Amino acid sequence: MKPVWHEQLQVFDDIIPLEQQETIKNLILQNGWWKMYLNTPKFPNPRIDNGYRSPGMAFYTVANSNTVSQFHDLFVPILRNACTLIGADYEKLTVTQGRAFAQFALVHNDKITINAPHLDGPQDHLVVLYYITDATGDTIIFNNRYDPSQEGMDPKEQKELNNKTDWKTKKIVSPKQGRCVVFDGHYWHTSGQPTEQGDLRVIMNYNLQ
Repeated sequence: MKPVWHEQLQVFDDIIPLEQQETIKNLILQNGWWKMYLNTPKFPNPRIDNGYRSPGMAFYTVANSNTVSQFHDLFVPILRNACTLIGADYEKLTVTQGRAFAQFALVHNDKITINAPHLDGPQDHLVVLYYITDATGDTIIFNNRYDPSQEGMDPKEQKELNNKTDWKTKKIVSPKQGRCVVFDGHYWHTSGQPTEQGDLRVIMNYNLQ
């Protein structure tokens, strides 16, 4: 039986009230347990990007289905609302991962800055992506989907096949505080790098099963 989020892709603005949005932004930016990641892989396709790498910062609120940060509670109303809006029952789902990620505008020669397409995992899962800040650096969700029924092909092999053919864009979502994009985790997706001076692109990405 296919999950309720199968092939779903929806965008909701102001998924929580403005006061809650501001509380999340202030707490996460000022008190998040941030860890620097020096290498965010870029799309290795010269038709789209030059393949360079860039730094980012991240921290987890949920890892391996275990809550690892008190900040997770801030995001539960978002998860509940997102599930309700797509017809899923939050109480019957397991939050398997929650990760905040921050990207910075960098000085570079090429304004086209697209990170490598990826899946958060090969298993059936729902992605709830919440934008903590306004920023440049669009989220790109592709028509290309991971197909677990293709025997003998893992996600890496399917990605290589996509690289040889073409990536077809299904939806482009611009970061906006309070906006939430909810989609089937089998859609390949990626993010753009912020391009405006001073931009700070901060998101919270959750996976549910």
